[in-house]
Amino acid sequence: MNHIAALRRMLLAAACGLLLMLTAGCWDDAEINGRAFVLGFGMDEGGRAGESRFTFELAIPVSGESVSSGTIEYTLCTVDAVSPGEAIRRLEKDLGRQVNFEQINLILVGEGLARRGFLDMTGYFFNRASVRRQSCIASCEGSAKEFFSAYSSRKAVSTDAAIALQSYGSQGGGRSVSMNLHSLFRTVSNAQPFLLLRLSPAEKDRAFISISGAAAFGSAGEFQGLYSPDEVELIRLLCGCREGGTLTLNDGGTAPRRFRTGDSSCSGKCEIRGGRPEFLIRLDLLLLPDTGEHSHDIPPATEDAAAAALTGRLESLAARCRNELGTPAPGLLDILRQRQPEWYDLHEERAEEYCRQAKVRFRVRCKIVEGGIIQ
Repeated sequence: MNHIAALRRMLLAAACGLLLMLTAGCWDDAEINGRAFVLGFGMDEGGRAGESRFTFELAIPVSGESVSSGTIEYTLCTVDAVSPGEAIRRLEKDLGRQVNFEQINLILVGEGLARRGFLDMTGYFFNRASVRRQSCIASCEGSAKEFFSAYSSRKAVSTDAAIALQSYGSQGGGRSVSMNLHSLFRTVSNAQPFLLLRLSPAEKDRAFISISGAAAFGSAGEFQGLYSPDEVELIRLLCGCREGGTLTLNDGGTAPRRFRTGDSSCSGKCEIRGGRPEFLIRLDLLLLPDTGEHSHDIPPATEDAAAAALTGRLESLAARCRNELGTPAPGLLDILRQRQPEWYDLHEERAEEYCRQAKVRFRVRCKIVEGGIIQ
């Protein structure tokens, strides 16, 4: 009996030890000096058929006895591969470290790849749980590699770019026009058209990151064309961004004037007539001249002229979307879904086509305020 009791105690002790080992949760963990953290990730067309070029902006912890021990090294690595997964495996082999995406801020699509189609490259990130879903995704002029290389001396270029995209995309509230990984996945799942804001590479003696319009894509991710910076500003207003942008308008004077947009509001109505949707978009806009002029007596006709000019610009944008880009004017699908949910459910498969062909009217009111403090 004593032998049996002793055997039981040994088995119990072994079981407890095994349970303690299992609760540690470190079987697949990697030490900090065995990791490389991706801050920015770029995708371009490759130099060889079937391959793409992937650029990694990495933060690599330094440990050991060296002078730089305990610091972070920032570096760019470029890998040619057929997929992001293969590129990551090659990079991990070359670095001898585990590549980690928990800190990524920016996914950047080069112009050539954007025109060819890039959605097949994003599946890796959609399916990898460790990738931050809040990571901004944008396009750029030229290649993503060139963009990152132009800012190679800046340790936080991806963070700076993400802040610029988020701030520009949703300033003052409203629906953001900037895209992150989560919103892209949701848009693609719902088979809706989308746009990616477009970053410009650094020029000589220019330290800031600028946004130079946007790339337009159809519901299947096919490239459809480019929006100018002024068109993107109009899209921001249609999406309900209340302030923070600039517009160049002819307000009835001898030359166009540049305005900063103050508090604004945009609302949309949709009616079904003859079995098809028709839209009315109302935009109330506060304009602050950005020219250094300080006239305090603004004739009402000047505000009417600015409203008429802005109405014409919006009508031109809607016509270009319909005739050149083959996509509905921005925001129409959302208005249709919200205002006519039953009709939308019945015609969801053709909703994009109906919105593209729909009649759209704009009613714009402008208030111009010269000088002073606006509260």
